[in-house]
Amino acid sequence: MKRTPLDTFGLARVVEHGRLFETGTPVTFPYVHNDAKAPHFGAAFGQDVEPTGFYIQYVPDSGAPLPTGWSRGTVVLERPLVLVESFDVDHIYGPTGWKARLATVTGKRRKALTRRLMALGFDSIVAVRSDPKHGDSTTEIVVLRT
Repeated sequence: MKRTPLDTFGLARVVEHGRLFETGTPVTFPYVHNDAKAPHFGAAFGQDVEPTGFYIQYVPDSGAPLPTGWSRGTVVLERPLVLVESFDVDHIYGPTGWKARLATVTGKRRKALTRRLMALGFDSIVAVRSDPKHGDSTTEIVVLRT
C-alpha cells in the first residue's frame, strides 16, 4: 500500500482472541451490530465528524443469544486502517480521539471522510485501545461504504 499522511498518525497493531488487527492486513472475524439507529448527539460522541459506514463490534461467537435488536455475522476486512482509539483515554471523543484525528488530518468529515479513506485504499477503520489490566482490544469498527 502506498504511504499516506495517516501512516504516522496513531497506527496500531492488536491481537485480540487470536485475531490480528493491523493496518493493511486482511482479517476475518465474527461481529455483532446494534440494528437500531443511534440517537444524534452531535459533537458529544464525535458524530459530527465520524465517517459513514456500518458500525460493528468484534465479539467472538459464544453461541449466547443476542439482545433484541442486535444481529451477528462474519466480516472480512481486506484493508483496514487500525488506529489508537485516543491519545487521552479520559477523552476518547475529544480532539485526540480517532474520529477527530482523522477529520483533522484529512480535512474531511462524515461522507467526505469515508470517500477520502476509501480513495486511500481502506475498506474499514478499527479503533483499538491498550489496557494494562485487560490487554489490547478493538473498541469500534467501521466498515466503510458511501
